[in-house]
Amino acid sequence: MADYKVRFYDYNPFGNFPTGTGNTFTWSGPSDPQGFADISDPESGIQGVTLDDDSAGQESATADVTIGGVTSTGSNVDAEAVWTLRDTVTGEIFEVAAFDVENGAAAGDYLISETPLVAGRNYEVLSYDSNPNVNTGDIAFNSTDYVAPDNIVDGTVGGETIDASYVDADGNQIDSGYGTGAGGLGDVVNAGGGDDVVDAGGGDDSVFGGLGSDTLIGGTGNDTLDGGTDGSTDIGGTVTVDNTFTVISLGSAADVDPDETNGVSENAGDLVGTYGSAGTPLYAELANMETFDTSGNGAIEDNDNGGTPENLTINGVVYNVDSL
Repeated sequence: MADYKVRFYDYNPFGNFPTGTGNTFTWSGPSDPQGFADISDPESGIQGVTLDDDSAGQESATADVTIGGVTSTGSNVDAEAVWTLRDTVTGEIFEVAAFDVENGAAAGDYLISETPLVAGRNYEVLSYDSNPNVNTGDIAFNSTDYVAPDNIVDGTVGGETIDASYVDADGNQIDSGYGTGAGGLGDVVNAGGGDDVVDAGGGDDSVFGGLGSDTLIGGTGNDTLDGGTDGSTDIGGTVTVDNTFTVISLGSAADVDPDETNGVSENAGDLVGTYGSAGTPLYAELANMETFDTSGNGAIEDNDNGGTPENLTINGVVYNVDSL
């Protein structure tokens, strides 16, 4: 017995995919899967982790299926037909299946793939089975080979709180189990416009604040937080957090605090820098700075007198943070 979650394409392969060995086709269907299926298969062994036909293979799986705003609960599902494909660019070999949802509002034939399909990519048919039975060695969709596509959660032009309770226009949610990595908890969050608060929860997430003054909370996992173009607060979980800013260079000067032990900045006058004249206006001295919170505590450590300061990078050059 197995329970697993998959995404599927709103695309009927019958009449669209070739069935002859050696034939090729170009994927021109949806760029991303739009459907969600939470599958429960009561069979044992290889039958429990695969989908084959409900006729020859006697498939008995059921699923809660959602697509296009409609849902089927506890519908019978099976693989009406299965293709083995080869990606002509990468050489990867995998199975796709005609995913048959038999009951409820979401009933229909769709496409389920063990790996995300690439728009405009050519695929070669290596084999085809119109009535697969995995027990006799026929090809089948195998959930253990399934590679989840990115679970992209989109915000709007306004400010909002985007967490596990937020559902975007496509039905995507943080930590829904349909993302990447362990438990399907890895998500991509595009917060969009407005002043947003994002809590990415578990998994290895990528969070992009976009426009507005955003607060980004990575949660647990190895997260990447990008505050966007406006001021943002990035709060990591238990890993390194980085953020990128545009800063103004004040020019070169002597070390403001050459003696770190006495608590005094010997050359405080050098803080004004050397730029700012008519010949070197500050608006022309913009630089890119990236900070690294390696402790993940939400602050950049700046104690270089007995402590361990964290780093920042300005135009590709790494510096230790110094509180002076």
